Amino acid sequence: MGKVTSAGGASRPGGAASDGGADGEAVSPRGQWLGTLRGISDRQDLHGLIEGRLTRILLDCGGLDDAGDRMSRAMSRGQPPARAAAWVEGFLAGGGLLLVHDPRLLGLVDGWLTGLSSDQFTDVLPLLRRTFGTFAAPERRAVGERLRSAGRDAGERDQAVDERRAAPAVATVLSILGTAGR
Repeated sequence: MGKVTSAGGASRPGGAASDGGADGEAVSPRGQWLGTLRGISDRQDLHGLIEGRLTRILLDCGGLDDAGDRMSRAMSRGQPPARAAAWVEGFLAGGGLLLVHDPRLLGLVDGWLTGLSSDQFTDVLPLLRRTFGTFAAPERRAVGERLRSAGRDAGERDQAVDERRAAPAVATVLSILGTAGR
């Protein structure tokens, strides 16, 4: 028999898993299942679609606290765009509300997309259309509104002006325009 690795990382021959605790209690079937899914999702040779889907399953059930880091790795510049798009497709399968409620993940997807060259974007567009096309219309609208408001918030922060420092420039522009004394 092979070794079974539990979510806690301890393994024993013969298929019995330990939770890694001092008392050696057996892991529940759910714990064994989550440990197996995590072990599979950590494989380097895994297709992006499967890795993304496993990451989402583990995140949804509370068995994963590094989903943002995993997304960052999957969508980094070192990954081929097609693999990253497949990862996103797997991760977002079943709904896009996660992007509405987690600004960090939405920012990662947005940053990845805006960082693609036009050729890379064209290559991954069919996968992205298929992924986002599965979202309900209200989900797509909410993601779009979230992106729009994130851009507006950033623009408002950039437009903060120190009026004391700007006063000489304003006075110069007004004098050039001939409206300084009005």
